[in-house]
Amino acid sequence: MTREEFGLWVKELRNECDMTQERLAQLLGYDHSQSVANIEAGRTPLPPTKYRQFIKVFDLDPDKFINVLLSMERIKLEKSIYSRTS
Repeated sequence: MTREEFGLWVKELRNECDMTQERLAQLLGYDHSQSVANIEAGRTPLPPTKYRQFIKVFDLDPDKFINVLLSMERIKLEKSIYSRTS
C-alpha cells in the first residue's frame, strides 16, 4: 500500500463512520482539519504518535493496522533496493 492508497483508506474509514475531517482531526488531537486532509491526500504520513488513537477511533484490529503499515514500508524498501543501479 502506498501513502496515497493509505490516504484513500483513511478517507473510506472516515466516510463509513459519517465523520468529517474536522471531527477526525479533533479525535486524533490535531488542531486543524488540514492535517487529516494532508494524510488523506497522501501528502503526509500518519505519525506514529497517532497510531494508537487511530486504531481506537476506527475500532481497528491492531494486527490489521500493523499489516497495513508493514505493506507501506515494504513498498518503500523495494523501491530503494530494486530501483537503483549499481
